[in-house]
Amino acid sequence: MPEKVRDVPIERCVDPLRLHAMASHPAVSPGLANYDIDKMAPMVLDPRNVVLIDGPVAGIFEFCAPGVYEGHAIALPGGRGRTMIDTGLAMFRHMALTFGALRIWGEPSRANRAMCWISRQLGMRSLGQEHRPNGLREIFIWEPTPCR
Repeated sequence: MPEKVRDVPIERCVDPLRLHAMASHPAVSPGLANYDIDKMAPMVLDPRNVVLIDGPVAGIFEFCAPGVYEGHAIALPGGRGRTMIDTGLAMFRHMALTFGALRIWGEPSRANRAMCWISRQLGMRSLGQEHRPNGLREIFIWEPTPCR
């Protein structure tokens, strides 16, 4: 039986300060130690990129090519676990239906076991691991299921 995905009031964020406030939360910022927060404003303001926020969860989708986005996530303490999975599934669906996403990929650090687990729960499939300058990463890809 397919898992029911809740409908969420997803909104597109075009305010870099709002995303920065989430990323700067004390429970989140240690996880962003390798991320340059000063790059948030141009990323959010670039109309090709999509930042979606639903309460305590933000999905950041950086444009790579038409229909292809690199996905990132920020979750405040109330947005982890089941909430993050449900919201992430809804955001992926929203990206496919509203922005024409055909592929969303990500490469969480292998040291971030929680994000690798969440990626699998979102239906992303692993393409393997790769060493990057910032450590060992696992490459994941999501593609919408075609209608039959």
